Amino acid sequence: MPSWSIHLKIAKEVNKKYNLEPNAFLFGSVLPDTNKEWGYNRFDSHFYGTKVFPKCPGENMINIDKFLEEYKDHLDDPLVLGYYTHILTDNYFNEYVYYNKWVQENGVIVGARTLDGKIIPESDDHHIRAHLKHGDFELYGKSLYDNNEVDVPTDTEEVLKHIGVLKNNFLLPEYVVQRMKFLNEVYKGYNPSMNATNYKLMTKEELDNLLTGCIEYVDEKLGEIITKGNNHEGRIFKKSWR
Repeated sequence: MPSWSIHLKIAKEVNKKYNLEPNAFLFGSVLPDTNKEWGYNRFDSHFYGTKVFPKCPGENMINIDKFLEEYKDHLDDPLVLGYYTHILTDNYFNEYVYYNKWVQENGVIVGARTLDGKIIPESDDHHIRAHLKHGDFELYGKSLYDNNEVDVPTDTEEVLKHIGVLKNNFLLPEYVVQRMKFLNEVYKGYNPSMNATNYKLMTKEELDNLLTGCIEYVDEKLGEIITKGNNHEGRIFKKSWR
């Protein structure tokens, strides 16, 4: 999944058009990445299930339609629309990586192809693909943060006004305070545990193009809700990176 800096950058850019309440919208754009103490895991908060990517059946796909059905009565809320922006972004970025960087044989993932043309076998370490992907995303996100291209929410009280619309009551007020403090006092646009110093799967230019394409895609999907009402028909993906 993309880093928080990538999510916040995309939310910032699409909101230039829609002018949603920025604190709730930006907070929503990092909301599904729940902390362990929240008592609600990331798998459920991202609406994963049995749905897989058609051309990469070894990887799960977020069920966007399930999210839209569950939140159909709150699609005018900026926190929910930020949430929607997050899962749209995850699907978009992940699909690109899975279709272009994973090596498959007969529908089974056997490794990942690095920038130097090497194939890292899946049998070497079943976590290696995730580390490679997230390392690139974290490094790219850090560059966005360091270049002042990322905005973070700053008004805790404004975010708290919106948490009542969330299902399963998984976002308590103390969790909002905790995350807001982290975003404003600790977060530096990357996860130091990744120790990423150079790109492994994608070039920066490739990631720039992916970011631009995703902003266009999220803009389109938000527009269907904001300007046309709850019209969710049609294809989920617009392939501006192809």
